[in-house]
Amino acid sequence: MAVYHRTRPKPTVRWPDRLCWVGLRLAWPDRKSALVIVRPATVIAWHRRRFAWYWTRRSRPKGGRPQVDADVRLLTREMARANPLWGAPRIQGELLKL
Repeated sequence: MAVYHRTRPKPTVRWPDRLCWVGLRLAWPDRKSALVIVRPATVIAWHRRRFAWYWTRRSRPKGGRPQVDADVRLLTREMARANPLWGAPRIQGELLKL
């Protein structure tokens, strides 16, 4: 980043920068797997995307079917006991009439 800030239009690498890279290469042989040079705007875009993803996940409903009120469940059971020949579609139709 220091090289980038020092020469904005076209970055030039000086001998202290090269010495730093040589020292880094000797100290950390597998540096290419973790070293990526990106623009600051790219990092900000990554942060924004992660922030949006986090709050989307937090605000999402927990999932599953919404619970039915206790009085509707009780009424459904009473209707099923009172009319043993009725199936689920008939009970649902009667509940929709209410």
